Amino acid sequence: MSKQYKQLKDIELQSILALDEGPFRIECLNRLKECGFIEEEKPEWQEITMRDLHKIRAGETFKRVLEDKRESIVHVASHPYWSSWQLSGRLSHILVCRISNESGHGTYKNGVYEYSINDLFNGRVYILRGKDANGLRNQ
Repeated sequence: MSKQYKQLKDIELQSILALDEGPFRIECLNRLKECGFIEEEKPEWQEITMRDLHKIRAGETFKRVLEDKRESIVHVASHPYWSSWQLSGRLSHILVCRISNESGHGTYKNGVYEYSINDLFNGRVYILRGKDANGLRNQ
């Protein structure tokens, strides 16, 4: 005799994405992909320039590509602000933003990692588009 099941509450993709990172969450997502209920989307990057400074804000992710094709990912933790930096032996005020320390870039100052906006645009810059903070596609 087969087992009978009763659904206790609605299950949405958000419910699974909200699970703690670990093997159970990974298994759920893999099974949903295998069954054709969901598909994993590739990141969608949109190129930006210095004219797009208004797009630099907390929560955004950027990819910088240098001429030699090296890429770096920067996770922004604050809106841009003016800061004092020591550049070439003189004190300058430059536009910076706080970034997460996992980015592997920036300067550690006053307990946070800061990144110069000028350094960000020292190459081609792309912003990650189309996702919300939980990994769901924005419609």
